[in-house]
Amino acid sequence: MEKQYLSIMKQSLEKKIGILDRIITKNEEQNALLKDPNMKWEDFDENANCKMQLIEEIDKLDEGFEDL
Repeated sequence: MEKQYLSIMKQSLEKKIGILDRIITKNEEQNALLKDPNMKWEDFDENANCKMQLIEEIDKLDEGFEDL
């Protein structure tokens, strides 16, 4: 039973790392958008919304991790 918990915790942390990597990419994209004088605010909003969804995924993983 303990091995199952550890396995689930490990999977959760690996998913979290993947999501954090995607957030870093979105941050870099957002930085590039802000430096672009021809930036479209729709692109910025789309990027920000995507980041928010990724953050919500991390929150869900954290809740599940705490429940274990």
